[in-house]
Amino acid sequence: MPVGGQSLDDLMEAALLSSFADDTPEGKKYHRTYPGKDRKSSSLSGKCHFHTILATTRVSGAQLGEVTYLKGASDAITKFVLSAEYHPS
Repeated sequence: MPVGGQSLDDLMEAALLSSFADDTPEGKKYHRTYPGKDRKSSSLSGKCHFHTILATTRVSGAQLGEVTYLKGASDAITKFVLSAEYHPS
C-alpha cells in the first residue's frame, strides 16, 4: 500500500527497482508486477547502482541518485545499511 502521499506507480517502480538484481523466485515475481516495464530494458536501469541479493545480506536494492530502494527482512536491511557494503552517494 502506498503511504506518505506516494502514488501506486511510485510504489510499483520502487518494487521493480529493488528487485532488478534479485533473480530469486520472489524477485522474479516483482519483475512481472509493473505493467509496461521490463526489468532488462527499463530506462532507469542504466542510471542505477544495484545491490544483488546474497545469502549473506538477504537484501536487494537499487541506488538511483540520492534515493535508495531496498527489499528484504527489516533486520537484514538494518544490518546491511549499517555495514560497510552499503555506500549511498
